[in-house]
Amino acid sequence: MSPEPEISVLLAAPDSVKADLARSLLEAAGIPSLLHGPDMDMAELGVAAHAGFTRPDLLVPTAALEASRELLEDAWGAGALDT
Repeated sequence: MSPEPEISVLLAAPDSVKADLARSLLEAAGIPSLLHGPDMDMAELGVAAHAGFTRPDLLVPTAALEASRELLEDAWGAGALDT
């Protein structure tokens, strides 16, 4: 059994469009990511509403955090991750 990889927040509570764009760029570069946020009952809200209300954080492996930041800044411009 291998130890759990350390994960870090790449984007805190991005809107769903920004999260989807970032995940697509990361996936194309071979960097895994996941969205994690407050737990709410998806059955009552539906997937799209759940993501809109909860605004989950975008997480990446800590070892890939710097490369992930550079990737998004190259795509979106310097300072794009500051907001």
